[in-house]
Amino acid sequence: VEWLGGVPEHWKIGKLKRWFNTVSGGTPNSNNYAKYYKNGTHPWLRTTDLNNGILTSFEIGITDEAIKESSCKYVPEDSVLIAMYGGDGTIGKNALLKFKSTINQAICALIPNSHFNPEYTFFYIQFYRPYWMVNAMGGRKDPNINQQQIQDAYFVLPPFDEQNKIVDFLKKEHSRIDSLVLKQNQLIEKMKEYRAS
Repeated sequence: VEWLGGVPEHWKIGKLKRWFNTVSGGTPNSNNYAKYYKNGTHPWLRTTDLNNGILTSFEIGITDEAIKESSCKYVPEDSVLIAMYGGDGTIGKNALLKFKSTINQAICALIPNSHFNPEYTFFYIQFYRPYWMVNAMGGRKDPNINQQQIQDAYFVLPPFDEQNKIVDFLKKEHSRIDSLVLKQNQLIEKMKEYRAS
């Protein structure tokens, strides 16, 4: 394909569920704040915490009782998190988790495995974000997706060394583009100063 170039025939393609385990979480009863949230030390993430980037911090902690008495379970570091609820502005929001954490029921976690570089997985999920809305559905004003739809999404598996090269290339490109954006913003600020003077 002229505009696409050659697609390596040794790359594998299949549904995401072929290679990944996925899990979701839960929300401890907020009516019992003192028992489940007050002085909580276990990280607990919501879709509003997902930053479409590397996630290194959390805002809300939950207690030992919340872990024992709700469906909140830990997901490991390097899980890729995907927002399932919230309509067009939220569905597909994502993050690469850099610490162990619990999640609520609106988040689907792709559990890391030996087939994939977690950063490659994260970049692929970022690329795929616009497509989640195609299958979003629900009776509410804001449609949702579910774990089954995420599991049925097609995923591309290059060899691990090629995944690493793709990640390195994308990081360099992101850095270059971020630098250009910064320069343009600085130029815009200077032009505003000139106009004001």
